[in-house]
Amino acid sequence: MKKKFFITTPIYYANSVPHIGHAYSSLIADVIARYKRDNWFDVKFSTWVDENWQKMVNAAKEKWISIMEFLDDIATKQKAVWDWIDISYTDFIRTTELRHHEFVSKVLQKTYEAWDIYKWEYEWLYCVWCEAFKKETDLTPDWLCPDHLKKPEHIKEKNYFFKLSKYQKQLEDFYLNNPDFTIPNNRFKEMQSFLKEWLEDFSISRETNKFWIPLPFDPSQVTYVWYDALLNYLTVCQNWAEDFWPA
Repeated sequence: MKKKFFITTPIYYANSVPHIGHAYSSLIADVIARYKRDNWFDVKFSTWVDENWQKMVNAAKEKWISIMEFLDDIATKQKAVWDWIDISYTDFIRTTELRHHEFVSKVLQKTYEAWDIYKWEYEWLYCVWCEAFKKETDLTPDWLCPDHLKKPEHIKEKNYFFKLSKYQKQLEDFYLNNPDFTIPNNRFKEMQSFLKEWLEDFSISRETNKFWIPLPFDPSQVTYVWYDALLNYLTVCQNWAEDFWPA
């Protein structure tokens, strides 16, 4: 029986057409995939389009077209580029696909039933372009995001949070006992340094943007991108979990 090997490209944003940076990452993954196939590995090679971001909604509005028209156009162009340069992917997946939405909903429900999700009101500054929260000390004297020179939105909402802090000790022990899990070594050290700080619970939902995936236990809220997007790596493996995940 052949050994299993799973490799992915990054989950590319769908706010614009592919460029040389996309091709660079995809070609590296393609070389590794072909090498493994030549060495009798059963290879699953996935590439993606990450479409559940606020900046995609904004980009569609700027073009005066529907969000799905915009996303369909970008996905078609991205797939055409990979076919043109002969990227040997086995799965091209979009985060707007039904299979991904169903998988995210399934994981959300299981996480909720495990008491790892709770609701809490928070108030923060949010940069749409960074897709990240900002502190006042992160901004310029004019209250602008230093990376994009745009004013963050002021947000006050009740959202659902994932209890990341609950797993701090478990993560610390895992990285301590599995030093070869993360490569190269500088990334492993980065994770160790990150875990020296107290892990904060993080928001996994929003009240707005009905284009995103509704929470199965509270349809008035939708899934925030950082929870949804990372699960995309698992979506393509759910039917082959025993064979391909973990790789």
